[in-house]
Amino acid sequence: LRGGRHWDPESPQKKRAAGTGQRIGYLLMIVFGLFLSEWSYAKMKHHTIDSRSESLQQILEDISPFEASALSKRGWRYPKEILQDWEEAKTVIGIPFHDRIRQRLDLVSLLHMGSANARLLESAGIHSRESLSRENPDELFPELIRVNQAMHLRQTPLVKRRIAAWISAARRKLALY
Repeated sequence: LRGGRHWDPESPQKKRAAGTGQRIGYLLMIVFGLFLSEWSYAKMKHHTIDSRSESLQQILEDISPFEASALSKRGWRYPKEILQDWEEAKTVIGIPFHDRIRQRLDLVSLLHMGSANARLLESAGIHSRESLSRENPDELFPELIRVNQAMHLRQTPLVKRRIAAWISAARRKLALY
């Protein structure tokens, strides 16, 4: 009766409660959102396997997990931190592992390298940034594919332009490009 004489514009209006159809719609949207987030997380996890944010235990697990945990206990969590304080880090690392750990950290510190890619390069006979800088991407690419097929270190296929980027980064003086 809004247009009638009994309508009071200052009286509170009654709000309509959500009906059953709206509740079902909200629940379906929530379920769909959860499904979508889980699906996208699985895809994201698949694409970030070779992430630079790996822990030292992951990076150095096949060299010396004891040395990696000793470095972590000192507060160093990532390769860049250790490479900046290498002289102090050498006192924590056992003598047989100095060169191997330094070389692995140098490789992993390259952008988009990750420990799986570093292990792949080491399996192909490239143990340092210096040896990587001398490589030709056209010759290295088929070799890395062959090694990866044999060892299954990477879940995603290698891309030639990424290998070329690693080589150009290794040729620069800085660890990161």
